[in-house]
This record gives sequence, C-alpha cells and structure tokens, in this order.
Amino acid sequence: MKFAVIDLETTGIDPYSDYIVEIGIVEVHFKDSNLTELFNSLVIEDGFDDHHKKAWIFRNGFLDFNKVLKARRLEEYRDEIQDILNEYWVTSYNESFPI
Repeated sequence: MKFAVIDLETTGIDPYSDYIVEIGIVEVHFKDSNLTELFNSLVIEDGFDDHHKKAWIFRNGFLDFNKVLKARRLEEYRDEIQDILNEYWVTSYNESFPI
C-alpha cells in the first residue's frame, strides 16, 4: 500500500495575500518507506509580485524569488496534480493522518 505526501511552499499563511510558490508530491510505500517523486515544481499564481520578495521563504529559505517569477502558472499544472491526487490517499507535510 502507498500514499502521497504534498509539500507546499508559500509566501506566508494569509490565503488572501500570500501565494503558493512550490509544490512537491512524493509517493510513500508503507512497507519500506521508499519515496518516489511524483511532482516537484516552482509555480506562480496571479497576484504574485515584488511585494512578496520580502517573504520569509525567500529571505530565510532556499527558494529564489527571480526563479519563481519565471515559473509556469499554477493553473498549467492543475490537471497533472489532480490526476496524481485522484490515485492516492493524500496527506501533507507536518499533518497527522490516521493509518
């Protein structure tokens, strides 16, 4: 049996003014905990701009603001991500889930 884990990197936690800038999804196998990368990409959403340059993830993290500016739009990945989510039990990083 296997499940998927989603890790989102964002510019903050306000759903009205912060944006997703990276999405990673891995497949985890219950028996041996092996990981398989299913999706990993920088993304840009409408509204992301120079205001977000001061976000914690760019000042303290590993992401590069200018690379996010050049990323493909989140909407372009919608079907690919949905196809992955349709095939797995899903959880996210730092969240508990029942087994």
